[in-house]
Amino acid sequence: KLTPEQMQERFKKIITNGTGGGLWSDPATWHGKSVPGPKDDVVIQKFDIVHFDKNDDGKVSCNKLQIDPRGALMFKTGAGKQVCCIAESIDSFGVIKLDGTKSATDFLELRLVGDTAEKRKIKLKKGAALLLYGKANLPDERRNVALSSPKVAEQKDDILSLVLAEGSVSFDWQRASFLNIKLQVQKIDNTGAKANERLNIIENQFVGLSRLWLHTCDSPVIAKNTFDYKEKAALTEAAISVYYGPLSEIKGNTMRGAYQSGVTIGYQSD
Repeated sequence: KLTPEQMQERFKKIITNGTGGGLWSDPATWHGKSVPGPKDDVVIQKFDIVHFDKNDDGKVSCNKLQIDPRGALMFKTGAGKQVCCIAESIDSFGVIKLDGTKSATDFLELRLVGDTAEKRKIKLKKGAALLLYGKANLPDERRNVALSSPKVAEQKDDILSLVLAEGSVSFDWQRASFLNIKLQVQKIDNTGAKANERLNIIENQFVGLSRLWLHTCDSPVIAKNTFDYKEKAALTEAAISVYYGPLSEIKGNTMRGAYQSGVTIGYQSD
């Protein structure tokens, strides 16, 4: 078995300390006392919790990000604007959590900035969770938590980022903002019968190419969201697509723009 130092040297990755994690900007959080840079691949180890505490707007926080089972990436709260920019894909067996409920002055954003769609994927594996909670009742319908795939540098066209998962994964998105993000998930049970499976999409703002695509998901809740697509070219998918989804609760959503349709529901048994 390789030591953490040997793993870091062999795989050329920056890995967490294995003793609980810490602040992203603190050298003590990382083996080798080296804070990740734009070209570094990062691994958050099992049982380590890393709190992102930087504003990397216009920068790159790291190259790839991997989160091991029972590891977690969270965002520091009470510190204003915190933006984490990932240059390539995210692979997670653990938890990613942005919680902006504690302070209206917080702005927490996970930003995907790769130069191709393949580099902007978030792949959630068994036991993973992606939890986004914005503060309620902010003025002018503002959101202080965001997941985005923006244009960067000389990029001319929008790049759609896929959030991918199949079974045993938790999604709880409430009062967050999404730019060019497509949730594409299968076989998630939101009845509470299975551990580590949730699918609640409530009071969010989806803009640009953002949309939802669900297949064989039991009892998902998709409620009170807004979808705004301002381009003239029609999208080839609905804002919300649900297939083989028994007891889907889809209500109070608003769609504006040239979607193929607002909601597409197919092969429902209940």
